[in-house]
Amino acid sequence: MKIQLLKHFTCLFMLLIATSKIHAQDTFLDATFGNNGKVIFDKVDATEQATCLAKQSDGKIIAAGTFITRYNLDGSVDTTFGTNGFINTFSTLGDYGEITETSFIATAITIDQFDNIFIAYNIFSDDNKFFIIKLNNNGNADLSFNFVFDTTTPDYPYRRQRLNVIKSLPSGKILCGGGVYHQMGSYTKYFKQINSDGSVDT
Repeated sequence: MKIQLLKHFTCLFMLLIATSKIHAQDTFLDATFGNNGKVIFDKVDATEQATCLAKQSDGKIIAAGTFITRYNLDGSVDTTFGTNGFINTFSTLGDYGEITETSFIATAITIDQFDNIFIAYNIFSDDNKFFIIKLNNNGNADLSFNFVFDTTTPDYPYRRQRLNVIKSLPSGKILCGGGVYHQMGSYTKYFKQINSDGSVDT
């Protein structure tokens, strides 16, 4: 009995020592990444933000929000992506066929097995519907992908429609989940599967 109690006490003592050692660590950040493990985004001003992250097969990181940026494994900006590493506008087609550059806020991101980047976003001038864009590995838009917002979405055109998650599948299709925020505080669900060309999988 005394031997068993001694074993229990020894185990407890060793656990307490191990726990104290863990809490004594100042940080678990990788000092080889960025500046002592941190990357501070300051492209424009303090209003810029990253809302979602994804990692490519080569380990590079895509950060998307009001900008889309790709970071190398050491935390530096990958200048081969977009314009010197950044994308802050998307080309959109106007009511009269004109092409304009529009600011956006990314809400979800996924990367497929070919490192194609799919980003769900809203534009500031029209937050009652969402968009999905496909970017090639260099950040250029893939024009063969054409997602058209479905106006039969429940409760359209209530404001604040958004996709909260998109997931690339091995088949090349994309699962989309989100909804509509009502002014009265309730939500409507949105859950669909998108084909590789951007059309809805019926």
